[in-house]
Amino acid sequence: MQALGFIPSKSDTSLFIYDKCNTHIFVLIYVDDIIVTSSSNEAITRLLKDLSADFALKDLGDLHYFLGIEVKKHEGGLHLSQEKYATDLVKKAGLQGCKPSPTPLSSSEKLSLTEGQPLSQDDSTRYRSLVGALQYLTLTRPDISFAVNKVCQFLHAPTTVHWTAAKRIVRYVKNTLTIALNFSKSSSTLLSAFSDSDWAGCLDDRRSTGGFAVFFGPNLISWCARKQATVSRSSTEAEYKPLANATAEIIWMQSLLKELGVKITQAPCLWELATRLGQIDTAMVKMEVLLCIVTFLFTSPAAPTPWELKRLSDIDDQDGLRYQVLIIHFFRQHDGRDDDLAPILRGAIAAMLVHYYPFAGRLRELEGRKLAVNYTGEGVLFVEADADVRLDQFDAALGPPFRCLNELLFDVPGSSGILDCPLLLFQVTRLACGGFIMAVRIQHTMADGAGIVQLMGAIAELARGAPAPTVRPVWGRELLQAPQLNDDVLLPPRFAHREYDDVMDMNGATVPLEFMVHRSFFIGWREISAIRSHLPPALSREATNFEVITGCLWRCCTASLAPRADEEMRMICIVNIRFKSNTIIPVGYYGNAFASPVAISTAGNLLVNPVSYAVEMVMKAKREVDVEYILSVAALMAQRARPHFAVARGYLVSDVTKFGFRDLDFGSGKPVYAGPAKGGVVAIPCVVSFFIAVRNAMGEEGIAVPVCMPGPTMDKFVNEMGKLMRPALADTFFKI
Repeated sequence: MQALGFIPSKSDTSLFIYDKCNTHIFVLIYVDDIIVTSSSNEAITRLLKDLSADFALKDLGDLHYFLGIEVKKHEGGLHLSQEKYATDLVKKAGLQGCKPSPTPLSSSEKLSLTEGQPLSQDDSTRYRSLVGALQYLTLTRPDISFAVNKVCQFLHAPTTVHWTAAKRIVRYVKNTLTIALNFSKSSSTLLSAFSDSDWAGCLDDRRSTGGFAVFFGPNLISWCARKQATVSRSSTEAEYKPLANATAEIIWMQSLLKELGVKITQAPCLWELATRLGQIDTAMVKMEVLLCIVTFLFTSPAAPTPWELKRLSDIDDQDGLRYQVLIIHFFRQHDGRDDDLAPILRGAIAAMLVHYYPFAGRLRELEGRKLAVNYTGEGVLFVEADADVRLDQFDAALGPPFRCLNELLFDVPGSSGILDCPLLLFQVTRLACGGFIMAVRIQHTMADGAGIVQLMGAIAELARGAPAPTVRPVWGRELLQAPQLNDDVLLPPRFAHREYDDVMDMNGATVPLEFMVHRSFFIGWREISAIRSHLPPALSREATNFEVITGCLWRCCTASLAPRADEEMRMICIVNIRFKSNTIIPVGYYGNAFASPVAISTAGNLLVNPVSYAVEMVMKAKREVDVEYILSVAALMAQRARPHFAVARGYLVSDVTKFGFRDLDFGSGKPVYAGPAKGGVVAIPCVVSFFIAVRNAMGEEGIAVPVCMPGPTMDKFVNEMGKLMRPALADTFFKI
């Protein structure tokens, strides 16, 4: 198809689009069944002739039947039905002479695993076959979707009650054989969705079933009924989940319609059918339920840029960096302006991409798992949203965790992968108070924290009217590229690089995300002074704040997890060589330029020794890093297929306080908060903390340390931190 000039759709892999010389052709392919439609009958004839040269084709004329779906044209549009399929299904079930049912499911009876007698093996097979056939019927029958979803939940152990429920659906189908989907002509391009749920509707596990229906103008085009994966603790939570699914479906529909050349002139509407919204935090329910994604689009460079393939460095493409970094900025309403900053920021991003044009491309994986940016000019994602909440309802000043983060940084379907996905996603959310939130998702393989601030600083300057960024970007990834070595060449013996040990998690050290608890700690000069009071005077004077806090966290984390005394505990520190005196990193370089040295100790040694032991271990590991060290890491990556650093019994700390997130001004003043959007778990199930510069409610400068730990151990961690934040002696306070 591509040889004939067709482009595969990004929204639907079975759709191919031809759009040249005012000729539009759409081809939908499912195995060996094909639908072709076009603005020109001659174009269809030419296409079929070209395809016939390579394939045996049979032209069936106008569309009447496709994959069991009957298509009937009428003066006002189309009817889609599965009447023949439904008739055969009733016959297959042996219910031709049954009494029809007026509804597919009883409204007063709820199905359960324990009701009825188990079916025999043969009857269980018949049940599964019948329910599978009903599932296919839901392609044109949204009226049975909920009922079919219910009986699907018992395929593993059906009973006589479930069999009766399935046959009731068939009796309803027999009563409604001629029901069809009607698609009528309309000038409306409004996408609207309706969602609802049955809170705790399952008697066995109290999970809810949610559903939605999406309309394009007056026509129903998509629907779904699905049991939710987790238990909802309130009716609002249960109702929010299908609303989020409906939002994702609308965004996918927007993308598909755009590819089909349909111009959307109205913002989508979402409707939640529940009425029980007053029983929990009303303000945040507004955020969750009333947030309206206005639009998302691809923003491309504002001027022509080179088309080329650029290899990342051997530091960039290591396995531990193949994930998305989330950054967020909260802004108050600026006294001097009340205009909408979203279009200004979108224009600034387009202008930024002229200078940072690799971000408009997509990642490809070459031989040896090597990553490269294929610059295609496809652009980055830009999302606009409105929320009926105020800035003060987020408690943003003290840093993560932030409520409703998934709404403030919407995961556009198909955009969150590493390969062949947008490298940047921006979302601007306008708030009811006049402030706004700008959230950014960036692929970590492209930039480290300092590089992200450099890129965001370029956007800020351009948004304020600068003709070009002050700091000109430097690609320079060859600086951290491993030299070509023979297989028998060994790494320099000076560095063990134990951060890349192959460590097995034998005792459940890695914990699933759903069992983690997030909390942020504020550490000001009083808290740092208190921790230093537990150190010998010479060590207290020599150790940096980073080393002191990191040693404290390591010891407290170990105490709260209570591992065996002989288990190795790991503290990984992020050390950026661009700040070293002998650095090889030029000004303007925005790639990853850090190493991840690790301090290792048994749990027993960490706990029997004072906190000074942990601080000294951190100092030793951190100060080992220099230019030679990071070049050695690059060589290791090339030789060992870019391994992930060890995460079992690991704790990773990254200090972003000096990068300058809080200094970014996009034309609305300095942010209330700017920095990582979440702390704790990032892309790996281990403990991760950022050190983030913040100002607390009393105006004190300090460091926010978001921590993510298994729920049962968080209380122990808080208690251990409390011990070290109490001074050893009353007169040890001094301002740092």
